[in-house]
Amino acid sequence: MGDWMISGSDYFSSTEAANWPGELGTNLNYVNLWKTAYADMIRIKSQQEDSRLQGSVEPETIRGKELVFDCYKPVVLTQRARGQAYGYDGTTTIGNKEYAETETERRQVTAEFFEYAELFDPRDESALQRSLRPDGSYARNVVAAFNRKKDEVILDAFDATVLRYGGGTGNFAPSASMTAAATTAGTLAVDDLIAASIALRTNASITPAVGGPEGGTGYHIALHPQAIGDLLSAQEVTSADYNTVRALMTGDINSFMGFTFHEVSTMTATVAYCYHSSGMIFGMNQDMVVRFDEIPERGYSLQAYHSMGLAAMRTDEGLVYKITGI
Repeated sequence: MGDWMISGSDYFSSTEAANWPGELGTNLNYVNLWKTAYADMIRIKSQQEDSRLQGSVEPETIRGKELVFDCYKPVVLTQRARGQAYGYDGTTTIGNKEYAETETERRQVTAEFFEYAELFDPRDESALQRSLRPDGSYARNVVAAFNRKKDEVILDAFDATVLRYGGGTGNFAPSASMTAAATTAGTLAVDDLIAASIALRTNASITPAVGGPEGGTGYHIALHPQAIGDLLSAQEVTSADYNTVRALMTGDINSFMGFTFHEVSTMTATVAYCYHSSGMIFGMNQDMVVRFDEIPERGYSLQAYHSMGLAAMRTDEGLVYKITGI
């Protein structure tokens, strides 16, 4: 794909490219073509290739710098006597029934913007070809960098204190009751997953957030490859008597005990996060911002600029369980 856009007698010759930014005669201005093709390609790849954790949490779109989210608390059902109407009139005997008001927690998170910029010499045809190829390593490398940053933002949000919108007191810190040390120091064991499952499912039935969990689906665990290795030594994980997936044959664990596993090599190896998808949200711009500018002070080099706004936060402390000391 890169060859026909960058070289060939129908478009430009090496001599003409070396004379850029002069006139290219009747040939297509390949620099403008490269700008458009690269911008479209990198945006499409960023949409098609999610990070390790992005698909495990609730998605949101960032509009502006701050993201405000309303977390609704459970409501209590009541009964109304025959002939009793809604609209409290101040009496407690035969008076009308008072309307209820849904309790909400308004949480606020600020988007952070991350960038990557690089200069390209328009006379370097091979570099332009490599960057333009949709199946090339350059584009994958740029997209992978943003995907790693997405995971980093989500991982940081597991432990971060969430601000209450409008200021005041009562920000939302991680729940101490939802943090537990590993049953065996230095190792992630099946007993740790059992404890996490009980805690999450108990809280999910009491304080659902963002619509609440449906049945036994939507539970995830983010962990380091070392923790995967710990579980591969457990008979309950590898034996066909307990698990239909033969983990030792593939060296991988996709799901176990209702958790979908997400292996993240960049996270801390001594912790694991168990959570329900409705307990976290992740927001980002609809598309990666890609801009190109010709820099005269740099020999009319092309500056390729990439930017993306990212934000993540907890919506319910009872739906995130942290295992430490593994």
